[in-house]
Amino acid sequence: MNPINLETELRPQVRTLQIIVAALPMGAVVFLTGTLVIRSGDEPAVADPMVAGLGLMTLMALFMTVSVVVARLIVPALMTSSARQSIANGTWQPQATGAVTKEFFERTGDAGKLCVVYTTRTIVAVALLEGAAFMAIIAYMMEGSTVALGLSIALIAAILLHFPTAPRVVAWIERQLRRITEERDISVARRE
Repeated sequence: MNPINLETELRPQVRTLQIIVAALPMGAVVFLTGTLVIRSGDEPAVADPMVAGLGLMTLMALFMTVSVVVARLIVPALMTSSARQSIANGTWQPQATGAVTKEFFERTGDAGKLCVVYTTRTIVAVALLEGAAFMAIIAYMMEGSTVALGLSIALIAAILLHFPTAPRVVAWIERQLRRITEERDISVARRE
């Protein structure tokens, strides 16, 4: 399937993912907006205990953010690698098909399977960041820390950077298809 047809075929799935990625940070944005309104005019709270000039909640938010960013780098990559190997071996099965039908997989082959993988990995990555964003907002709400406020805004922006476009998804799928071909070639070479 050439990229133009692939992009057209995947457009409904990409559109669904766009809605999900756009909706996920909305809770954090609304919560942050409410927190900003509630805190407006308040004196910054003095956090107890303070470590390096930061309150405990802000430190927890920083720790959670670092942990989540590391997990964000590792977990989706592991998910992709595992799924790619399953696709290369012919053992991949969708966890739940939802709006994706058997006919979709018949029309798109491995590219359709990879589209499902891309959707799953993106939702996991965004959800990880969303949790850390909420923690940072709570830290700001409780302590009034500008560090926590900046962290929450940065995490919301990081979520929005995951917003998929059809060309970006197709480019990712094409890279993964090349890697699947390489993995299949290696597997054939090992058997010989």
